[in-house]
Amino acid sequence: MKHAEDLTEKELERIRFVTGEAFVTNELFHEFGSIEERRPLVLKYMSAFVDFAYESGSLYMTDDGCGFIGLQYIKDNAVLPQLKMLVRLFTGLPFGKLKKMLGHVGQIADADKQLKKVTAYRCPHGGGKQGFARQGLCPAAG
Repeated sequence: MKHAEDLTEKELERIRFVTGEAFVTNELFHEFGSIEERRPLVLKYMSAFVDFAYESGSLYMTDDGCGFIGLQYIKDNAVLPQLKMLVRLFTGLPFGKLKKMLGHVGQIADADKQLKKVTAYRCPHGGGKQGFARQGLCPAAG
């Protein structure tokens, strides 16, 4: 994985499209309608997310440029990119569908809080990786 930086608009457009297409069938977006009905909405939504991740410096990609992930440290404070993403979402998506989806986002936030409780545990075997020992994934734990 490498940090995605200095990308051209053409490269960003490809990442927006690939990411959007990957999420069209995701259950999170079922409130947007059938797969064909939701495709343009999901593409807009994920486009806003990709722009947020890139502008906040939290977009990463595989070395071959085929896989992408937005990772942000909890203490990072990317207020301006977050506000820009919210404006794009509220101006680009139908409010009724967006409102229904916010309930699902709340569920995800609750699950995220639970995950943070689990991963707050530091592995006693060194390496500083959080959560691995508790999840049985620490290679030093044997």
